Amino acid sequence: MGNEPTIYDVAKQAGVSISTVSRVLNNHPSVLPETREKVMKSVANLDFKPNPIARGLVVKHTNVLEVFFSWPGYVLNFYDSWYMSLLTGISEGIRDSQYGLLINTLAGPYDRTEAYEKAFLGIVDGIILLAPRLEPKMTARILKERVPVVVTNCRAEDPRVDWVDTDNAGGAALIAGHLAGLGHKKIACITGPLDISENARDRLRGFDEKLASLGVATPDHYRVAGGFTEDSGEKAMDQLLDLKDPPTAVFACNDSMALGAVRALRMRKLKPGVDMAVAGYDNIRESAMPDYDLTTVDAKVPLLGREVARLLIQKIQKRGSDWTPQHLVIPVEMVVRSSSGPKR
Repeated sequence: MGNEPTIYDVAKQAGVSISTVSRVLNNHPSVLPETREKVMKSVANLDFKPNPIARGLVVKHTNVLEVFFSWPGYVLNFYDSWYMSLLTGISEGIRDSQYGLLINTLAGPYDRTEAYEKAFLGIVDGIILLAPRLEPKMTARILKERVPVVVTNCRAEDPRVDWVDTDNAGGAALIAGHLAGLGHKKIACITGPLDISENARDRLRGFDEKLASLGVATPDHYRVAGGFTEDSGEKAMDQLLDLKDPPTAVFACNDSMALGAVRALRMRKLKPGVDMAVAGYDNIRESAMPDYDLTTVDAKVPLLGREVARLLIQKIQKRGSDWTPQHLVIPVEMVVRSSSGPKR
């Protein structure tokens, strides 16, 4: 034949309907053995190769998972090692499965309703939703979707929503205890975007609560807002250094901001770990480089990716049976390097 054979050609040659061919190709038990034999003989004669997308439409699965990044008012930066670590973990989590990966990004200003309609319109078997927080409308949408969804990077208040997150408050408390244990009494925090990020709020809360338990004061002017970017960390550190009574130690709520804070110190000929203790959060690749040697919290980001992928696949496989929503917190650990300096 000049063109590739279609399911219509198979049906015509076998003398059956297209729906019967579909049932045979998808091993439906309702097909009679003799009918199955006729259809498969036609498939072999025509060298027919089913279209995987069309087949997915019939059997309601496509072997594709979607990673949906939803960050309103924020510019996603895939040069940031955090994103690559997460995607690497997700890829490792699906490596031994039959699934492929689709990445969908929605960031900056957009019509939230229209954006979510497009995200959930995709023909995928499951969705990993990465968002800084879940609004009630989004929670309701997740719960009514036919496609299984698992949330990561935040936690849903509704117990019916599956999520995987790291111990943000606990990790920040580790840093607070470390800096206070080094003898610092004037400890500042460069926060994440508290207005949009649940994790930023949890890290600040864990940090403040630990310092309060140790009797270390946390004045408001030692709390400077950042945006989880290097530039915002540099600007925040400049603001702290310009204070009449600057801190002696600074915790940046992610490593990117900590790298920017170190840059600000060096612009003023100051040394991290000598003139100012600096610590971050996440343990991205750059934090271990000799130029930074950053004390940080290992947030186990690749593990986070693997676990969210594992949970989504498990949820897909159990679709149609009883499913108990899962809420998983990944433990973290502190990594002490030279940027926090010696005991004072």
